[in-house]
This record gives sequence, structure tokens and C-alpha cells, in this order.
Amino acid sequence: MKSAALGLLIGAILGAAGVRLADRARTRPPEESTPGAPAESGPKADAAATARLEKELESARGEKAALEKKVADLEATAAARPEKAAAGKTSRWKDVGAAFYRLKDKMNDENAGNSPEAQQAIMELLGMLGKLAKEHGVSLEEVAACPDAIPAFLLSILEAAGVQPGAAQQAAMDAAMADGQEAWKDYLAKREGLTAYERKRALLDLSGGMMDHLRDAIGGDGRQVADDMKIFDANFNFGGSTRGFGGDGATVAGQLRDSWAKDLKLDESQKPALGLAVDEYLAGLQAAKDEFARREAAGQKVTSREREAAQLDAMIRAQKRLGETLRLSDAQAKALRDWATTYSADVDPSR
Repeated sequence: MKSAALGLLIGAILGAAGVRLADRARTRPPEESTPGAPAESGPKADAAATARLEKELESARGEKAALEKKVADLEATAAARPEKAAAGKTSRWKDVGAAFYRLKDKMNDENAGNSPEAQQAIMELLGMLGKLAKEHGVSLEEVAACPDAIPAFLLSILEAAGVQPGAAQQAAMDAAMADGQEAWKDYLAKREGLTAYERKRALLDLSGGMMDHLRDAIGGDGRQVADDMKIFDANFNFGGSTRGFGGDGATVAGQLRDSWAKDLKLDESQKPALGLAVDEYLAGLQAAKDEFARREAAGQKVTSREREAAQLDAMIRAQKRLGETLRLSDAQAKALRDWATTYSADVDPSR
């Protein structure tokens, strides 16, 4: 089981933006099927599913509003806190990193995040992320990939643990951070020309490469601390809600068509054009699943990042297909560009 400390960290970051962990839809049972019972279909089932989604959305909006207010308050506190001119890149995270490190032994309990100490640490973290997001002109979800954000925060945890890197290790860590800064600058330069899905894909590569580089640079005691706290196991969903569908192929395809039509504000005359894009999307997902299964059968590791990349690639292809085949109004074209929902499609070939 992942460290509760890290799960709490990621949940706090993404929860403040009103989103969910990237793998949540993959780990929960599909909403449309119940073990041991026949799958419902037709208007009654659709109405029930819609009602559940609306209830979840309303709850998420309430949580988001409350957290955003706390983040705003903490941004003001963070902005007013003076920083030493000669401080290093991780100096602004020193207190937050120390707070999380002090909590590490209490984070094996999934309810540990409810303690006042943990809640305060999370709010301090969100306040710093909110401040950085404003400095860089990006969303709270995006800024998690910035080297000055989560990577610097993670290094502050190692500092709090008393890790003293040698000269070679420090040079490697500095190089990793420098490379990350260049990658972040490149992302900011092209950001406005990307769709929401393309941004998520770029951030997945950016943050993943940065984390891999840092992990390779850290050795000895630092690597042990990082592994014990599962510091580099974070899996981000850089914006957007999560929806999961399950059933036989025809059922899942129909559910996706309905969901996509609603997301993109399509009218009835436009819905038939979704069929090809949905079919290609599901075929792409199945091809990726087959390839991952082949690799795992051969004893090769498949990372959660690779699975997320395959899912995003399939959505980007679908997004482009829809842009080419649909005649869209300005509002619909904007909805297509801003589309960022993470879908989980669990097709049961036996049904």
C-alpha cells in the first residue's frame, strides 16, 4: 500500500483544484455494474447514473470552494513571509518539508491526515503551491510539475531528514533541477497553443522526467528516506474530473458517446459523428492494454505513468478526430479545446 503521507499529499494538491487522482477510476468498481447482479440499461439506468454523477459533482464543488478559500488565505500568509536573498531553491519549503517529515511515522494510518498537525501541514503546502501558481501564471494543477514546487518540496523533506549529499550527488541534483527548469520554460512557451489534454500529456512527461532524474541523483541515506516515504511514487492528474464506465463493448461505447456529447455540448444531430471517434478510442485503449499485458507476461515492469500516457494519447487522438469531423460552434470548439476529463473504460468481452 502506498504511504498514506504521500497519498494525503497528492489528494490535497488535486482536491483543492476539484479533481481526483489519475488512477481513482481504475481502482474503483465501474458505476454501471454491480457484482452478482445484471447490468441495468435504458432510461432508468441512465437517469440513476446521471443523478449519482450530479450528486458527486455538487459535493466536489463544495469541497473545492472550501479548500480554495483556505488556499487564498494561506497564499496571503506565504506572500507576507520574508525570504532570505541568499536562500537556496528549497528554502521557501523548509518549514513545510520539516512538518511533513515529522509526521512520517504517523502516516501509516489512512486516517492520519485528519489530525490537526497533518491538516495544518497540508494547508501550508497548498498555500505555497497557490503562491507559485500565481507567480508562474498557471493553474494549481499545473504548478505541481514546476521544479520550484513539488520537486523542491520533496528535496526539503530530505533536508529535514538530515540527508547530507556528497559533492557528486549534489552536482547531480543541481543538474536535475536545472534540466527541470529548462523543461518548465519550454512548457510555458508552448502552453497557450496546447489543448487541455495536450497540456496534461506534456506535464506528465515533464514531471515524470524530473522525478526520475532526481531519484537517480539521490543515493545512500537520501535514497532510503525517499523510498521509505515513497516520495517519488506520486501520480498526478493535471486537471479535469474522472469518470468510469463498465460493461460489454456496446454498453461502454454508448456510455462514452453520451458523456462526450454532454461534455462538448453537442446537439442530437451531431451525436452520430461521435461513433467513429469512440470506437477508435476504445481500440487504442485495448491495444495499449494488450501491449502492457504482453510486457508484464515477459517479466517487464509497466509503470502507472506509461498507462496514463497511453490513455491520454488515445484521448488526444479522439479530440483531433472530433475537431476534424464535427462542425462546431464557437462554444463547442472551446469546450473541445478545454476538454480534460479522465475516462476509465472497463470493457468485459464475456458480456
